[in-house]
Amino acid sequence: MKRSILIVLQMCVCIPLLCSSCSLLGTDPVGQMRPPRPAGEFAGVEDALKQAVGKDVRLVYPKSGDYRSAYVLKDLDGDGEKEALAFYTPTTDGSATHLNLLDRVDDEWKSMADLKLESTGIDSVQTAALTDAGAVNILLGCSLYSTQQKQLNVFAYENGGLNSLYKEIYTEFSCYDFNGDGLDELMMVNLNTVQQVTTASMVSLAGGKQRQMGTADLDPMITGIASIRVSPVGERMGAYIDSYKGASAMVTDIVCLNEEGALMNPVFDPGRKETLTTFRQSASPCQDIDGDGVLEIPSLTVMLGYENAADANRPYITLWRRYDGVQFEVVMTCVMNYVDGYYFELPEAWVGNVTLDKSLGDRSRVFYQWDFSKSQKGAELLALQVFTQTEWNTGEHKDFSQLGIRNDLVYAYRLGKDAGELGISAQEVASKFRFI
Repeated sequence: MKRSILIVLQMCVCIPLLCSSCSLLGTDPVGQMRPPRPAGEFAGVEDALKQAVGKDVRLVYPKSGDYRSAYVLKDLDGDGEKEALAFYTPTTDGSATHLNLLDRVDDEWKSMADLKLESTGIDSVQTAALTDAGAVNILLGCSLYSTQQKQLNVFAYENGGLNSLYKEIYTEFSCYDFNGDGLDELMMVNLNTVQQVTTASMVSLAGGKQRQMGTADLDPMITGIASIRVSPVGERMGAYIDSYKGASAMVTDIVCLNEEGALMNPVFDPGRKETLTTFRQSASPCQDIDGDGVLEIPSLTVMLGYENAADANRPYITLWRRYDGVQFEVVMTCVMNYVDGYYFELPEAWVGNVTLDKSLGDRSRVFYQWDFSKSQKGAELLALQVFTQTEWNTGEHKDFSQLGIRNDLVYAYRLGKDAGELGISAQEVASKFRFI
C-alpha cells in the first residue's frame, strides 16, 4: 500500500514538470531547433562563415525558386571550382539580411566578401548569363516590408568579390533570352493595386551596361501575379503572365518583343485599357494541354441549360486556345475537374450538343445529350466517377469500369445505354481521359 502511494506521489510531481517543459526550454520550441550541420560539398562552409562574421547568426532560407538552402554552391568564375553563397542575419543587427561569398583557398573555405542587403529576407535566387556569354550572374529577389514589392539585385563575381550590376523594385520577374542574342534579359512586372497600374519592363545588361528595352501595359485591375512562364508566341518567345483578377477570376497577359525590338502586349486592349480576350471566371492557369511545347490559354463556356444558374453552380466547357501573335486557335475542348485532378476531352460530335451534371459530394461527372426541342437533358452518354479504394473493393459498382488508380483513388467510367449517335467506345473514353 505504501509503495502504491509513493508511485502516485511521484507521478503527481513528474506530470507538471513534463507539462511545463516548453516553458523550461523557451516559449518557441521551433526556435530552439538547430538545422543539421552542412555535409558533403557544403562541409566547412558554415565554420568558415562563422569564423568570418561571428557565431551569432541566423541562417536565411529563400522562400521560392530552385534554390531553397541558406547555402548555394555554383561555379561563378568558370574555373571548374564551385564558390559558395551564404545568406544570414546577424542576431545582433535586427532583421538585415547579409550575403556572404566564400571560396576555397588551399582546400579550405574562406570568406571573400560580405554584403548587407536592403532586405528583410530572400525571396528567390537565380543564376543567368546576363552580361557575357558563359558568364554566371547572381540574381537575388529580396523581400521588403511591402507584400507586393520586392527588390531585384544582380551581381557579378569579379576579382574575387561581388560587383553590383543592377537594382530595381519588382513584383515578379523572369529571366530568358527573349531576343535570341545569346544572353538573358530581365522581364519585370510591377503591380500597384492602389493606383491600379500594372506594367512589364525589359532590361538588357549585355556587356555590363543597362539598356531599357521598353515597357508594356498589363491589365490594371489584377490583384496578384500567379506566375510568369516563357513560351512561344508565333515565331518569337514571350512571357505568359497569369494574374488573379478578384477572388476567383484570372487573366493572361502576353509580353514579347515585336519585329522592331519594342516590348508589347498584343492581347491588351488599349481602348478599354483592359485585357479582355484572355479573361475567365476561374482561377485556371495556362497549360501546355496538348504537349506541343506551347502554352495554351483556357477560355470557359457555360454548359447548355445552365445559362441562368448561379456562377457557383455552373459547369463549364474549357476551350484551350493557342495564340500565334495575331489570333487564337482552339486546340482542345475539355471538361476540367481540378478537384479530382483530371480532364476529359470532348469528342468533336459532342461540342455544342451535350450538357453535364456534376456532384462534388459523389465526385461524379455525368454527360447527357442535350434535347434542343425540349431544352432539357436527354439520354445519358457517359458517367465519370472517383471512388476510394475501399468503396471500389466492395464490388457494389459493377456497372463501372476502371480507368486508372492514383493516390488510392479509383477513376472509373460507365457508358450510357441509349447513347445513340453520340455514343462512344470504351477505347475512346480511355484515350480522352487524362490526369492533370
